[in-house]
Amino acid sequence: MRRRCRIFSLIAFALISLPLSATEEPLSEIDLSAGGVVMGRILAETDDVITVKRIVRLPGGEVAKEVQYQRRAIERIWTAEEIIAEYDRRAAAMEATADTHVDLATWCSVRLLFARAVHHARQALLLDSKHVGARTLLAEAGYSEVDGEWLDATELLTEKGLVRYNGHLLPVKDAEAARARDRQLAQQETNRRKISESRNRIDAAMRDHERAVADVAKREQTIETLRVEAETRGRTFEEAKKDMLVAEEQFKAAQRLSHHDHGHTSDHGHVVSEHVLHQIAVSEGNYRAAGRLCELASKSHVAALTQLRTERNNVIRANERVEQLTATLIRLRTEAAALTAEAARLADLTSAKDVTPTKE
Repeated sequence: MRRRCRIFSLIAFALISLPLSATEEPLSEIDLSAGGVVMGRILAETDDVITVKRIVRLPGGEVAKEVQYQRRAIERIWTAEEIIAEYDRRAAAMEATADTHVDLATWCSVRLLFARAVHHARQALLLDSKHVGARTLLAEAGYSEVDGEWLDATELLTEKGLVRYNGHLLPVKDAEAARARDRQLAQQETNRRKISESRNRIDAAMRDHERAVADVAKREQTIETLRVEAETRGRTFEEAKKDMLVAEEQFKAAQRLSHHDHGHTSDHGHVVSEHVLHQIAVSEGNYRAAGRLCELASKSHVAALTQLRTERNNVIRANERVEQLTATLIRLRTEAAALTAEAARLADLTSAKDVTPTKE
């Protein structure tokens, strides 16, 4: 019996916290010639070597390691289907005693059929409630005896009306209240973050608004400067046009004088004609120069008017931008006010007395 208890201690290590409803994945069994059983999945086979992913299931999870075995070191290989068939054969042929149930539980544990192992250990205790082997196996597997029944951790909590939440054991109602409170706290934290982000957006929008207003003011000053410049260029154009008209009259007068001289000759006529020709050339040059200046003044005036119209359109768009930013500020402030009110409401809801966890 002492030797059997040591066997239970070794195999039960892999059974800790395993619920009866655990899903079992059948594995292949490799019986070694030197003794021992290896459970795992066969990955590859040759005439001489078998590659196996050896599986060891522990309380914290499953450990797998790829191992190669020489065929000459293997006594027999059982497929998953053959293991289940062997289990069915043993269970059908078994005489229902506490010892035979424990023996079959041991056989199942070695082959990682944990749910079946727990089932047979429980059956053994139904036949012999004081059976040391069965009690040791279940105790080391994480089961507790409650009013003659052996329950795993989940069943035990259900029996006591407790549930595990955030590492604590709580009555069901308190756990539900704690979940609701935590959801409210999480939502409150989310709202705080949203409020902070909203305030940052408001600050950024206010800066944009201030810059836009300043831009409008600056452009309006530019418009005034351009208006004065356009008026100045307009006056310059008018003066150039007058100068051109004066030069034109002088040129025409010189031409009329030339025609008059051709009709009256004298001993000094050739001298007068040279003087008139010079006067015509000068007046013509003045007229052409005045015309160029007038053309340049006209173009300058038109360019100033075009620039003034462009800047006035820019001011219109800048004012539209200010209106958009003003609307954005109003919207953001409204959203921030709503978030603040929601945060205050959640703060009132979560101010209730904290739930006290039950000690395990």
